Amino acid sequence: MQVARRLGKSVATVRRLEGHSLNPVRDGRGIHRFHPEEVERLARGERPVPSPNDAAPALRADADQLDIGELEDKLRDATDRAWVAEHQLERVRRSQREIVTGLDERLADFATECEAIRLQNRDLREIVQRTAAVLAENEKRELRALAETMLEFLGEQGQF
Repeated sequence: MQVARRLGKSVATVRRLEGHSLNPVRDGRGIHRFHPEEVERLARGERPVPSPNDAAPALRADADQLDIGELEDKLRDATDRAWVAEHQLERVRRSQREIVTGLDERLADFATECEAIRLQNRDLREIVQRTAAVLAENEKRELRALAETMLEFLGEQGQF
């Protein structure tokens, strides 16, 4: 919490920096103890570049505090986390493949539907054109019949 406050970061960010920019040592009670020089370097915005001379005493101090059983537990824990992460990644990849396959199938169905609609529109256009032609022809016949009826009527009336 103090390191997070000093760096102006969240505790989660400090945890993500562990093993990269920060290399804390866990004390006998399991509390992470950060190297003040690493924290100060990060606070100043400098990239942490420990020299081999700086790292050696820290490694010796870590080795003095850890026993072989704790190291085995950490290795087992890391192996378990790696296994879980690997299987989660495989599930994500499988889900992605299923999603892509589903999208491909839906896209193919959509293309088929679009083509069917295009053909229906073409057919409807042809029907409308034929209907318009028939109506126009019927109107001509009806107008001719009406004109003939009018001529007959006018002829009977002696007006024509």
